[in-house]
Amino acid sequence: MVQTMKHAPAKTIRASATEAIRIVVRNSKILPKRKNELISTMLWKITEAKGKYRLRFRSADALTCKQANQLRHEHVFTRKQLTHELLRHPRAVKGILTKCLACVVTRAEHTRLNRVASAVQGWARYRKAGIKVYDTKLKKFLRG
Repeated sequence: MVQTMKHAPAKTIRASATEAIRIVVRNSKILPKRKNELISTMLWKITEAKGKYRLRFRSADALTCKQANQLRHEHVFTRKQLTHELLRHPRAVKGILTKCLACVVTRAEHTRLNRVASAVQGWARYRKAGIKVYDTKLKKFLRG
């Protein structure tokens, strides 16, 4: 019998999702569409391990936003891009997942990020959209 935890620690959630991704990317019996769906879901689990909005990175506007319904959980490197990389390089899961980061932004910033060309990824995408990002761990804005 498998015992489940109601609120597993973030580290355990990330490790579990990472292992699921390792299994999925290497399994030839899983249809490509299902692989994409499973990986995408696990990427969400990794970035939401501590909560949807309790993230290390926050935009300057999100820091001062008073309305929770105006906030969005945004993937720094898009799930589509990460999924593509994971499927292309199934032995590099751990390295690729170092880019599995999220940032809290406002709804308006989310729209601006979606307008940036898909070839632009990571923090460069945020710079291109004109979004300043604050690192709550280091207590400073990212350069850019």
